[in-house]
Amino acid sequence: MRYRLFYIFALSALINIYSQNTKDVGFIKDMPYLEYADRINCDSISGTNLELRVCLNIELREIDSIMLQNFNSFVKGIKENEFINAKDSLMSVFEQQQLHWETKRKSVSQFKSDGYRGHTSGIVFMQSMIFFTRLRINEIEYMQELY
Repeated sequence: MRYRLFYIFALSALINIYSQNTKDVGFIKDMPYLEYADRINCDSISGTNLELRVCLNIELREIDSIMLQNFNSFVKGIKENEFINAKDSLMSVFEQQQLHWETKRKSVSQFKSDGYRGHTSGIVFMQSMIFFTRLRINEIEYMQELY
Protein backbone atom coordinates (compact mmCIF):
# COMPACT_ATOMS: atom_id res chain seq x y z
CA MET A 1 0.00 0.00 0.00
CA ARG A 2 2.77 2.43 0.91
CA TYR A 3 4.62 1.67 -2.30
CA ARG A 4 1.47 2.27 -4.32
CA LEU A 5 1.03 5.68 -2.64
CA PHE A 6 4.70 6.44 -3.25
CA TYR A 7 4.26 5.80 -6.97
CA ILE A 8 1.13 7.92 -7.07
CA PHE A 9 3.07 10.73 -5.38
CA ALA A 10 5.99 10.31 -7.75
CA LEU A 11 3.74 10.59 -10.80
CA SER A 12 2.20 13.83 -9.58
CA ALA A 13 5.37 15.71 -8.72
CA LEU A 14 4.57 18.73 -10.88
CA ILE A 15 2.51 21.60 -9.44
CA ASN A 16 -0.45 23.28 -11.06
CA ILE A 17 -2.59 25.96 -9.38
CA TYR A 18 -6.02 27.35 -10.31
CA SER A 19 -7.34 30.87 -10.10
CA GLN A 20 -9.86 33.11 -11.76
CA ASN A 21 -7.38 35.52 -13.30
CA THR A 22 -3.84 35.43 -11.95
CA LYS A 23 -1.48 33.94 -14.47
CA ASP A 24 0.95 32.62 -11.88
CA VAL A 25 -1.71 30.44 -10.21
CA GLY A 26 -3.68 29.24 -13.22
CA PHE A 27 -1.33 26.37 -13.97
CA ILE A 28 -2.18 23.97 -11.11
CA LYS A 29 -5.90 23.42 -11.53
CA ASP A 30 -5.38 20.28 -13.63
CA MET A 31 -2.90 18.42 -11.47
CA PRO A 32 -3.35 14.65 -11.60
CA TYR A 33 -3.40 14.33 -7.81
CA LEU A 34 -6.62 16.38 -7.70
CA GLU A 35 -8.53 13.30 -8.88
CA TYR A 36 -8.37 12.24 -5.20
CA ALA A 37 -9.77 15.54 -3.91
CA ASP A 38 -13.28 14.17 -3.41
CA ARG A 39 -11.89 11.48 -1.06
CA ILE A 40 -9.99 13.93 1.17
CA ASN A 41 -11.50 15.91 4.02
CA CYS A 42 -9.20 18.92 4.40
CA ASP A 43 -10.66 19.64 7.83
CA SER A 44 -9.31 16.32 9.10
CA ILE A 45 -6.16 15.09 7.36
CA SER A 46 -3.72 12.47 8.59
CA GLY A 47 -0.72 14.33 7.18
CA THR A 48 0.15 12.46 4.02
CA ASN A 49 1.81 14.39 1.23
CA LEU A 50 -1.12 13.68 -1.08
CA GLU A 51 -3.62 15.11 1.39
CA LEU A 52 -1.43 18.12 2.02
CA ARG A 53 -0.95 18.88 -1.67
CA VAL A 54 -4.64 18.53 -2.46
CA CYS A 55 -5.68 20.72 0.47
CA LEU A 56 -3.02 23.37 -0.25
CA ASN A 57 -4.05 23.41 -3.90
CA ILE A 58 -7.68 24.00 -2.93
CA GLU A 59 -6.74 26.63 -0.34
CA LEU A 60 -4.51 28.50 -2.78
CA ARG A 61 -7.22 28.58 -5.44
CA GLU A 62 -9.76 29.83 -2.90
CA ILE A 63 -7.53 32.50 -1.37
CA ASP A 64 -6.34 33.66 -4.78
CA SER A 65 -9.96 34.06 -5.84
CA ILE A 66 -10.69 36.13 -2.71
CA MET A 67 -7.65 38.31 -3.39
CA LEU A 68 -8.81 38.91 -6.97
CA GLN A 69 -12.32 39.77 -5.85
CA ASN A 70 -10.89 42.27 -3.37
CA PHE A 71 -8.58 43.79 -5.98
CA ASN A 72 -11.37 44.07 -8.54
CA SER A 73 -13.60 45.68 -5.91
CA PHE A 74 -10.81 48.13 -5.06
CA VAL A 75 -10.32 49.04 -8.72
CA LYS A 76 -14.06 49.46 -9.22
CA GLY A 77 -14.24 51.71 -6.15
CA ILE A 78 -11.56 54.00 -7.54
CA LYS A 79 -13.26 54.17 -10.94
CA GLU A 80 -16.54 55.12 -9.33
CA ASN A 81 -15.13 57.64 -6.84
CA GLU A 82 -16.00 61.09 -8.15
CA PHE A 83 -13.49 62.80 -5.86
CA ILE A 84 -10.40 61.11 -7.29
CA ASN A 85 -8.58 63.00 -10.02
CA ALA A 86 -6.41 61.36 -12.69
CA LYS A 87 -8.19 58.01 -12.39
CA ASP A 88 -6.58 56.59 -15.53
CA SER A 89 -3.03 57.15 -14.33
CA LEU A 90 -3.90 55.95 -10.83
CA MET A 91 -5.53 52.82 -12.25
CA SER A 92 -2.48 52.17 -14.39
CA VAL A 93 -0.26 52.34 -11.32
CA PHE A 94 -2.40 49.86 -9.37
CA GLU A 95 -2.72 47.45 -12.29
CA GLN A 96 1.05 47.50 -12.86
CA GLN A 97 1.59 46.99 -9.14
CA GLN A 98 -0.67 43.92 -9.26
CA LEU A 99 1.27 42.44 -12.18
CA HIS A 100 4.59 43.04 -10.42
CA TRP A 101 3.21 41.48 -7.25
CA GLU A 102 2.13 38.34 -9.16
CA THR A 103 5.63 38.02 -10.63
CA LYS A 104 7.25 38.51 -7.22
CA ARG A 105 4.94 35.99 -5.52
CA LYS A 106 5.76 33.28 -8.04
CA SER A 107 9.49 34.05 -8.16
CA VAL A 108 9.93 34.05 -4.38
CA SER A 109 7.85 30.88 -4.06
CA GLN A 110 9.92 29.12 -6.73
CA PHE A 111 13.13 30.26 -5.03
CA LYS A 112 11.87 29.01 -1.66
CA SER A 113 10.95 25.59 -3.09
CA ASP A 114 14.24 25.19 -5.01
CA GLY A 115 16.32 22.34 -3.68
CA TYR A 116 13.33 20.27 -2.59
CA ARG A 117 12.17 17.33 -4.64
CA GLY A 118 8.82 15.76 -5.44
CA HIS A 119 5.90 16.52 -3.21
CA THR A 120 7.94 18.57 -0.78
CA SER A 121 8.81 21.05 -3.51
CA GLY A 122 5.13 21.44 -4.40
CA ILE A 123 4.08 21.76 -0.78
CA VAL A 124 6.67 24.45 -0.02
CA PHE A 125 5.78 26.30 -3.23
CA MET A 126 2.06 26.38 -2.45
CA GLN A 127 2.61 27.32 1.20
CA SER A 128 4.68 30.29 0.05
CA MET A 129 2.10 31.31 -2.54
CA ILE A 130 -0.62 31.19 0.14
CA PHE A 131 1.50 33.25 2.53
CA PHE A 132 2.09 36.00 -0.04
CA THR A 133 -1.54 35.98 -1.13
CA ARG A 134 -2.69 36.54 2.45
CA LEU A 135 -0.28 39.47 2.70
CA ARG A 136 -1.67 40.88 -0.54
CA ILE A 137 -5.24 40.63 0.77
CA ASN A 138 -4.20 42.67 3.81
CA GLU A 139 -2.48 45.20 1.55
CA ILE A 140 -5.56 45.58 -0.66
CA GLU A 141 -7.82 45.99 2.37
CA TYR A 142 -5.49 48.72 3.65
CA MET A 143 -5.58 50.50 0.27
CA GLN A 144 -9.39 50.29 0.24
CA GLU A 145 -9.44 52.24 3.50
CA LEU A 146 -7.40 55.00 1.85
CA TYR A 147 -9.70 55.40 -1.13
